[in-house]
Amino acid sequence: MNFYHDAAKQNGGYTMEMIDVNNPCGGENNWHASMDASGGTPGKINSVAAINPDVTAPLISNAYVISPDSVQITFSEPMDSLSLSNIANFHIDNGIGNPSSVFPLAPDFSSVILIFSSMLQPNILYSVTVNNVTDCSHNVIASNANIEVAIPVAAGSGDVLLNEILYNPKTNGSDYVELYNNSNKAIDLSSLHLFNHSTNIQLPQLLMMPTDFFVFTADRSNILQNYTVENPSHLIEVSSLPSMNDDEGSVILQDASATIIDSLHYKSSWQFPLINDLNGVSLERISYNAATQDSSNWHSAAAQFGYGTPTFENSQSFVSQNTTDNFSVQPQVFSPDNDGHDDVVGINYLFTEPGYVANVKIFDNEGRLVKNLIRNELLAQSGTFFWNGVNDNNEKTPMGIYIIYVEVFDLNGVVKTKKLTCVVAAKAK
Repeated sequence: MNFYHDAAKQNGGYTMEMIDVNNPCGGENNWHASMDASGGTPGKINSVAAINPDVTAPLISNAYVISPDSVQITFSEPMDSLSLSNIANFHIDNGIGNPSSVFPLAPDFSSVILIFSSMLQPNILYSVTVNNVTDCSHNVIASNANIEVAIPVAAGSGDVLLNEILYNPKTNGSDYVELYNNSNKAIDLSSLHLFNHSTNIQLPQLLMMPTDFFVFTADRSNILQNYTVENPSHLIEVSSLPSMNDDEGSVILQDASATIIDSLHYKSSWQFPLINDLNGVSLERISYNAATQDSSNWHSAAAQFGYGTPTFENSQSFVSQNTTDNFSVQPQVFSPDNDGHDDVVGINYLFTEPGYVANVKIFDNEGRLVKNLIRNELLAQSGTFFWNGVNDNNEKTPMGIYIIYVEVFDLNGVVKTKKLTCVVAAKAK
C-alpha cells in the first residue's frame, strides 16, 4: 500500500501523517506524506490535517476455502469485530447454512474465519452471503453481499493464461501482469509463481474462479490513478514483479514444481505501429484459444479504453463467431437537450478482427462538414462512438437529418467506408 501518496517522499526524509484523527480506521486513504518543509510535525498538528470521514461501505474482497469445513472471508477495510462475531451474518448455500463458529482476525479485523458443521464438497461452486456486518466506522455492508467459493484444485498447463502486460509504463509508473482463468476450475493462486530468469515471485493466497481476471503490480495506487479498473479487489499489489524490458522480455507462469502453466516472450514490435508514444500502452491478448507465443495474438490496447484494461475483458479480445463487419446507429432519432433521454447518438461498430483505425465525420443534409468526431483513433474490436449533437464550434446543431461518414483502415491497406444517417430532433413542449 502507498500510504505516502507521493513517490518522491516515500524514499525517505518525510513522515507519514494521519489526515483525520477522528477516522483512525481509514487506512491508506487517511494517510499522506507530510507537507511540512521540515519533513514532519512532531508535537504539532499534522500538516495534512483535514476532515476526511469514512462514508464508504465495506466490500468483500476475497473468500478462500482453508479446509472443507472452514472459509476465510476478507473485506476491503478494517471491520467492527463485534459485527463479525455474529454467526447469523454469514450463510453458505447448497446445504451448508450458517457457520457454527466465527473467528475475527486481529489486529485490524479485516478478515474472519468461518467454521461449519457441514463439509464443502469438491467440484461444487458455493455462494457466501454476508449481511449486517460493519466497518470500523460503522458503515454497513450492502444487503446480501456475496462472493463465490470452491475447494481449489491445481492448475494445469493452459488453465491460467497470461492475458495482458504493461511492460513500458508511463514516467514514474508501474508495470502490471494480468492473468485469466481459462478453465472451469477454482484455482489457488498461491500455488503459482511469476518467473523469469531474474525473478521468481510467488503469488498471494487468492481464489481465482473461472473467467476471473487478476492483475498484479508493485504499485497499486499508480494503476488506479492511470487506468480504469473495473474490479479493484482483483488488482493486487505484490512486493515486485519479474523485470520486463521496454524492447522485449519474458514472463513465465509456473507452479511450485516448475511446471510451466503459460509463458510469453514479447517484443515491442508487437505493438500497433501507428501509436506515437508507447509509454503506458499495454499489450493485450486477442484470443484465449490461440497460442500465447503467437505474435499475431497480441495487440495494443485501444485508445478509447485508455490503452489498458486491467481487471476486465481486453479491448482487443476476440471470440470466434459467424459475423460480418457492420456499423449501426442507435437511436436513429435523438434530442440533445440534456434531459437524460436520448441526448446522444451512438455509432456502434463490430469487426471480425482487431487493428483498425477510424475517422468519423458528421455532415448536414447539404454535405457541409459540421463535426470531426474521430480522427485516426485505434479501435477495439467492437464498441460505440457517441455524438452529442454539438458541432466543431461547440454550437448545438439545428434539427434535421445528418450523415455520419465512417472510414476505417488497417496497415494492410484495407479500407472500409460506411454512410449512416441520424436525425437531430427536439422534444415537444
